[in-house]
Parts: sequence; C-alpha cells; structure tokens
Amino acid sequence: MEEIEMKAKKEFDISSSELSKSSPMKSLDNFYQRLDEIIAKTLNESQNGIACGKGCIYCCYYKVEAKPVEIFKIVQFVKKRFKPEQIQAALKQANKNVIEAKPLTYKEHLATNQQCPFLVDGECSIYKVRPSKCRNFHAINVELCKESYEKPTDLSIPNSYHELLHMRTNGATLGFEKAVEVNGFDSTTYDLNSALIEAFRNPSLLKRYGKGKRAFIKAKKVELPE
Repeated sequence: MEEIEMKAKKEFDISSSELSKSSPMKSLDNFYQRLDEIIAKTLNESQNGIACGKGCIYCCYYKVEAKPVEIFKIVQFVKKRFKPEQIQAALKQANKNVIEAKPLTYKEHLATNQQCPFLVDGECSIYKVRPSKCRNFHAINVELCKESYEKPTDLSIPNSYHELLHMRTNGATLGFEKAVEVNGFDSTTYDLNSALIEAFRNPSLLKRYGKGKRAFIKAKKVELPE
C-alpha cells in the first residue's frame, strides 16, 4: 500500500500543477510518458520479468474501461492516423460489443470475452495512446492469461500481475485521475466501446468536457456492484 500511496501523491502533485497551466489532453500525454518511465524503471530493477510479448493478445478480450480524457485522446489519434474503412471497422466491432453487453450485469460482462475494437491482425492499433487500464496490465504467467481467456466465466482463476509493477502503475494512475477530478473535469469511468461510438457521433463532446461538464450522455458509466 505504501508504494501505491507514494506514487499516487507524487503524480497528483505533478499533474495538478500541469493541469493549472495546460489542458487535460496535454497533461495526459505527459502522464503517459511518466507512466512508461515507471514501467521501464521497475522492470529494470525487478528480478521478475513479464510474460507479455508481441502477438500475445489474451488481455485484448477483457472488458475495457477508460476515463473521458483517455477516450478523447484515442479518438483524436484514430481520426488522424486511421483510414475511413479502418474507423468503420473499429466502430462496427465496438457496436457489436455494446449490443452483446447490454443485457449483462457487470459481473457477467467481466466473464465475457469481447474483442477490443482496436485489435487488428494480432496487434494493438492504438498502442501509443492505449488507456491506462491496458498500459498497466503486465502478466508474469502467460498460462494463467490463456486459461482465463479459455474459461472466461471462471473468475476464480488467479491473476498473474507483476505485483510491484501493478502497485506502482496503478498508484500513479490514481494520482493522475484524482488531479483531473480536483481540477473540475469529468472523472467518470466509462465503458470504452459505448463512449467511443458516442464520441465519433458527437464531436462537440470534447468542448463540453473542456468546460467541466459531463463528457458523455449516452455512454455506459461503469458502476461497480456493491
């Protein structure tokens, strides 16, 4: 817990200072850079390596949640880098996921494999701007990831997180998210698929978010069960 609290406080102080001078989007860029540095430094110091590697995509079928600023950053990236047919393919998959998840409870959704709309030919097509939920996922046992993928309804399968890395990255993420909230921006966690669709349908939402209003109207908010 000390690692989490230490990283959270440090990142909160840095991000709060940045947000007083620049936009959430710019602050997110800086935060991601610091997060990547934490990952690299921790792996360099740790005796435990990670099993993650190119072509390993089990976690790309997990339920993905993200904050508004992360979703807008993804949309910005996609509009700039993707061809029209690539955008349509991503939105088609996102819509498929939304329809499939609509009747599910939160727990049922967790136990359902859904392909990320940005998984293309076995690779993340938005890797540079992937949200923190993805960025912070590092496994030390690929067999457990495979088992979880093959048996998605078995929530008793233990995770294979790199413990120190998990604490440090999630601590820093909590600090950034709290700084965004304290500075008056929507800090709601949204389902990535439904928020992505709404963001493309209504480009004015970014301006709305920048004014401190709720970012999404129709997208599914993530509310953890009691």
